[in-house]
Amino acid sequence: RVGGGACIILSMNLSLDFSQCRYLRQGYEEFARLMESVETPIVLLEGSRAAASGELQAMEQLAAQLMRAFPRMLARSGNAEGSDQAWARGVNSVAPGRLQLVLPVENYRGGAIAPGNQTLALEEARGDERLAANALSREHHWKTLRQGAQAYDGMPDYRKRYLERDALKVLGVKDYHGRPTIPTAALFYLAPGKPGGGGTGHTIRLCEARQVPFFLDDDWLQWLRDV
Repeated sequence: RVGGGACIILSMNLSLDFSQCRYLRQGYEEFARLMESVETPIVLLEGSRAAASGELQAMEQLAAQLMRAFPRMLARSGNAEGSDQAWARGVNSVAPGRLQLVLPVENYRGGAIAPGNQTLALEEARGDERLAANALSREHHWKTLRQGAQAYDGMPDYRKRYLERDALKVLGVKDYHGRPTIPTAALFYLAPGKPGGGGTGHTIRLCEARQVPFFLDDDWLQWLRDV
């Protein structure tokens, strides 16, 4: 196997392998249990930019249904084209004020930001929060057969910004009580054939590192009939 840490998602033939992921979960009942286990649950909604129209529609529909089913739940995403914006359209159709958008730069893809959305750009995070996002991304980044600092340090700063934004989505920022707002669970759409899962695979590795339960599309695509 290639990769490191508790969640190894790349086999020697470059296919995705989640067999070592301790925080991969399955089933709507398990998702509902997690959402009902805390006062204000947060679901991280993310996925690949490349997705078929039917899959994008499923994300939009499921997001809307989940926001109705769990009225205390907040949603968090990154506002990238494709999956992120499909999830966001579903959330915004029900409760735009309950959508948190964590952005690599201020007003990123501003045309897709709805009135009422909560936004946080990477440069607006506190210094210690940015350092934590940098450290988490650096430790768990994977590129071809390299990982960690060896894969991360040589990248241009603009690419690091996107990966650190992903880390901030997982870490959350401190609330007014000084507590980090880590997601309660995450739903991911992974485009097939992308080595290491791309940016979405990176975020999955970060969720595993921070013990955030996550669900994959082969599971949640079946939930629409259950919600």
